[in-house]
Parts: sequence; C-alpha cells; structure tokens
Amino acid sequence: MAPDLVRALKLFEEACAGGDINGCARAAPMYEQAQGTPRDMPHALAAYKKACDGGHQASCYRYGHHQRLGEHLTRDPAQGVQRMQQACDASVGEACFELARMYDNAEGVARDLQHALALYKQGCAAGLEQACVKSRYR
Repeated sequence: MAPDLVRALKLFEEACAGGDINGCARAAPMYEQAQGTPRDMPHALAAYKKACDGGHQASCYRYGHHQRLGEHLTRDPAQGVQRMQQACDASVGEACFELARMYDNAEGVARDLQHALALYKQGCAAGLEQACVKSRYR
C-alpha cells in the first residue's frame, strides 16, 4: 500500500474520531475503494453515516445508495431514497441522477417520468453533465 494513502487514512480517521465530519467523509471512500487499507465496508458505512448525520450531503447519498440496495447493511429502500433525495436537494448531482434513473426505470419506486425529468434537470443544475444529457432527451 502506498504510504501516503495509509498516512492520509490515519489522519482522516483521527479527525473523524474527533468529530470532524469532513474527516469521516474523506475516510469512507478510502475504506470502500481499498485506498490505504484493505476494503472494509463496515468501516466505510459507519463513516458515511457519521458524516451524513453531521450534515455532509455527499455522504448521505453514498449511505443512502447502500441502504437502498442493502449492500453490507440492512436493506431499507425507503430510507435510502429519503437520504438520496436529501442529498439531491442539497445539490449533490450524483444523487439526483441516480434518483432520476430510478424513477425513469421504476427501480424500487413507482415510475414517474415527470419526476425523473425534474431530477435530471436538478442534477444538471448541480453540474453533472450526464444528467444534462439525459434532461435534453426527455
């Protein structure tokens, strides 16, 4: 493992343990993507949840995504969608895009093409190019 990644993860963990939600938000994807540590989804999800509970909306999106699918934690689609919507409302484009795709394709929610289009547009406004492309073709 790259020593810089190991050191960075250690610093993020210390910050998270000290209550810094940004430390939690930075550590979580490192655990999820095996950067500076072997992949550790329980630690990743705990860090995403702590950051989300502290108001870090991109972490709410990631935690909601896993919660909706039941990946490495109890499946709760309704709560997952709620967390993802919260992140979308805070201009996390990826959350808007994933929600739009869900409504577009009836993945765990009732199909609603109008709502899907609104979410694609919201994701586009947040700066996510793929949401802009989808919103032009709806």
